[in-house]
Amino acid sequence: MSKFRSVVILAVILATTLMLAACGNDATGGDNTTAAPEAAAQAVSTTAAPTMEAPTTDTTVTDTTAAAQPPATSASADQGTGEDGWKTVVALKSDAAPWQDLPGLLVSDPFTVKGEARLVLDMPDAGELDGVLLAIIPADRLTDLITITEAISDGIALTLIPAYPVKEVDDLDGTYVLLNSVPAEIPWTVELQTP
Repeated sequence: MSKFRSVVILAVILATTLMLAACGNDATGGDNTTAAPEAAAQAVSTTAAPTMEAPTTDTTVTDTTAAAQPPATSASADQGTGEDGWKTVVALKSDAAPWQDLPGLLVSDPFTVKGEARLVLDMPDAGELDGVLLAIIPADRLTDLITITEAISDGIALTLIPAYPVKEVDDLDGTYVLLNSVPAEIPWTVELQTP
C-alpha cells in the first residue's frame, strides 16, 4: 500500500474518531472543566419577596464567562511556567515536520506526565469553523500506521476550537505523544501544560 493511501486512511479514521468524541463521547470521563458561557453564567431569580420599599433599578450583571475560560497562550520559547502556574511540557505546531515523511501526520516529541494536564490552542487567524483535531496516544505505540490507528481509538481524542481553546484531561500516567493527521488551513500551535 502506498504511503499516501495509508495516510489518507489514517486521516479518515482519526477524523471519524474525533468527530464521534466531539459529539458527546467525552474522552475525559465526563468531567468537563471548561464550561460553556451559558453554563458559566449565574442564574438570576425573577421572583422577589414582598417589601414595603420601592424597588431599585440597579440591575448590575457580572460577566463570569471571562473567569470561566482561561485565555489562549502562544507557544513559549523557554517553555517556562506561565502566570497562572501551568508549565508547558510539549508543543505541537502546524508547521512541524511530518512523521516519517508521511504528509499530514504531525507528531509531538514524547513527554511524560502523571495526573492532570491541559491543552491550549493558539490559532490567531481562526474562523468560526476552524479547529484542531488531536489525539493523545502512548509513545510506545507510535510504530506503524495500523498500531497508530488502534492507539487513536484506545487513546484520548480531542477537538480544540478557538472559542474554547483550553481542554483539560485527567488520569494521564505515562509517556505520550500528541498526534494530528487532519491538516488545518491556517497556522496553529497546541501546548500541553501541567500544573
